[in-house]
This record gives sequence, C-alpha cells and structure tokens, in this order.
Amino acid sequence: MKANIIAIDDDEDILEIIRLGMGFKGYAVRVSSNATNLIDMIRDTMPDIILLDIRMKGLDGSNICTLLKNNFTTAHLPIIILSANDNISETCKNCGADRYLSKPFDLAELDNVVQQLLSPAA
Repeated sequence: MKANIIAIDDDEDILEIIRLGMGFKGYAVRVSSNATNLIDMIRDTMPDIILLDIRMKGLDGSNICTLLKNNFTTAHLPIIILSANDNISETCKNCGADRYLSKPFDLAELDNVVQQLLSPAA
C-alpha cells in the first residue's frame, strides 16, 4: 500500500474518480462529500495526505485547511486543494495548502503531486 489518502469534495463524481483512480494505483483512499466527517476520518486512521475541495456547499475549504495546519496533530499533513477556479494560488498560500490542482485534473498529475509531497525530500 502506497499511502492513505482522504479526499473531501461535494462532487460525488470527483470523489469516485479519485477513489477508483488512486485506489487502482495502490493508495488506500477514503472519501466523503461532507467535510464535517473529516475530523472523525482523521481520528479513525491518520491519513498521509488530504485532498480538499476549496468550495463546498456551506463550507470554505480554505478555512478547513487553515484549521488543520494550525492544529498540532494535523499540521504536518500535506494538503492538496482542488478547485474549479484557476485563481486560487493566493488563497492556497494563505491557508497553508501545500499544492493545488485545478479541476478537472488528470489522475497522472494528481499521482505525481501526491508522490512529490510524500517523498522524503518534500
């Protein structure tokens, strides 16, 4: 098993693509369309990396990212922000995200970014 991934996105199709595509590449992938499940998912099994939609119904992914990066238990976790908006680099920088990918994204690109962030040199 390569790594444990948690993906949070309110788009079920995106979650299914991540679950199947990254699962096929050997990752253990847990997904949720509800960000309120994230803390329970982290408590259940600490992930190696988090994929987080920046704009979800009723929630701001950048606020969630900031909370995770300011928490002693989760500050070390790499976070990749996913967004349909290309103009989010400043938002991602401000919330502490490690990287961002624009939707739609290529699974090979996602895998490459995950590998980069999980490599010892990252």
